Amino acid sequence: MALHDTQPDAPLSPIYLNLRTPHHPNPDKRGPLSDDTMNRIGEQFGHMAFRSRDCFVGLPDAGEPFADQLERTATRHGLPITRLYLHKIAGSREIADLVDGTYEHGESCLLVDDLITQADSKLRAIRVLQGNGLNVEEILVLVDRQQGGAAQLEKLGYQLRSVFKLDELLAFYVEEGLLPRRKAEEVLAYIRANQV
Repeated sequence: MALHDTQPDAPLSPIYLNLRTPHHPNPDKRGPLSDDTMNRIGEQFGHMAFRSRDCFVGLPDAGEPFADQLERTATRHGLPITRLYLHKIAGSREIADLVDGTYEHGESCLLVDDLITQADSKLRAIRVLQGNGLNVEEILVLVDRQQGGAAQLEKLGYQLRSVFKLDELLAFYVEEGLLPRRKAEEVLAYIRANQV
């Protein structure tokens, strides 16, 4: 996890959320999110994203499939919101200073990603967007791992919006018989003990 870039001694998480699609160009990074699931996520993101936004951008690389889906949802509903692009510097997690796409200085930009643990990668992207004249107030993710990232953002004046919180997903998995209660309790104990 990116958490280990800044906290290399942090304990390994007892849970990994694979929020990838089978279409990733790297076979090692393909995941289980089907087209139908992504369509449903896109609709949910659409309900949460399309207020007075001028543009949106996916955080590379994990946020891009969600931004792709949000773009398809916007097109399907005829919503006038522009897609922008960020890029990583080759061989690193750092984001290049360039923002690709058409926008005007001062426009409101929504940052989209798969999940949040801590806010570091979101803050790097926000710095690039703001450095290019865009205004970022909200970040939209599918899952909040509830390890303090939302509080970090809020402290700096940004709002995190998530479709799910990790404790909600764990409760669902336990209820559906997909995860033993003991494992869910282990994950929640880890989350409480490893706040950023």
